[in-house]
Amino acid sequence: MNAGELLKRYRANERDFQGANLEGANLLRAQLSRINLSCARLSSANLFLANLSRSNLNGADLIKADLFNVNLSRASLSGAELIFANLIQADLSGASLIFANLAQVNLSGANLSEADLTQANLSGANLIQADFTGANLSGANLSRSNLAYARLTKADLHNADLTDANLAGADFTDAQLDKANLGGTVIAPPAVDRCMKSLSQQQFVRWEHLTFRSNTELEIAKALDKVGVLYFPNSLARLSTSEGHQNTEPDFLVCCNTDRGLRWGILEIDNPESTLEQQYQQHVQQILFEQKGVRVYRFEWSRCDREPDLVVQEFIALLSQ
Repeated sequence: MNAGELLKRYRANERDFQGANLEGANLLRAQLSRINLSCARLSSANLFLANLSRSNLNGADLIKADLFNVNLSRASLSGAELIFANLIQADLSGASLIFANLAQVNLSGANLSEADLTQANLSGANLIQADFTGANLSGANLSRSNLAYARLTKADLHNADLTDANLAGADFTDAQLDKANLGGTVIAPPAVDRCMKSLSQQQFVRWEHLTFRSNTELEIAKALDKVGVLYFPNSLARLSTSEGHQNTEPDFLVCCNTDRGLRWGILEIDNPESTLEQQYQQHVQQILFEQKGVRVYRFEWSRCDREPDLVVQEFIALLSQ
């Protein structure tokens, strides 16, 4: 089934599409409230700004789906697969996500107030500034997740696994944390003992009349050269924000010719010396770029330094989806 057929049948008041195959479907801004898509295949689908409120998506495959700013309020996603999905600023208030797999998902700025995430897997998820007010996270796996500045007021976290999670700036007012595993959690800016120089002290690296801030950036540039894509290293960008205009400098702005046409994306190298405040600002800027339609993919500094060619290959594969 393609997106056009689904929308036509939905407009004819059909609501039951259980098990439908909609992999990669373009459902941008689709109005599909109260639809039954249980066990449907929606991997890599474009549901940007779609309305799926009160819908049934139990057991659905939403791996790598683009659900930016989607309305899933009061929807049922129990047992759904959402690995690597983009749910930035999504509305999941009151949603059921029991046993859902949200590993490595991006939920920054999302609304999950009163949502039921019992036994959900959120390991490695980006949860910066997410709102979990009154949410049920009992038994949930939040290990290695980034909960910086998240709101967890009155959330139920008993028996939750928060090992190695970033909790800096998070609000746990009246939250239930009995029997939660808090081993290795970060609650304050970590001391960084790497022998990297700060930007103000840095010796810039020059190559082919280009300037880089580190040898790691240079290696990524050489890897981009090998695959022959157009790229702009350390180019200054001007962003419009709620607080006015500001300048920012992404590491690499890349244009790649894919099977789906030209795609623009940003490759960012995560600096191990960044403070939590700097990390927070980076993610705010990432949201702004993605709101403008430019996807941002971040890679650990150590990987970029150790295997730049593989990082570039992975970046281009993600950009091509």
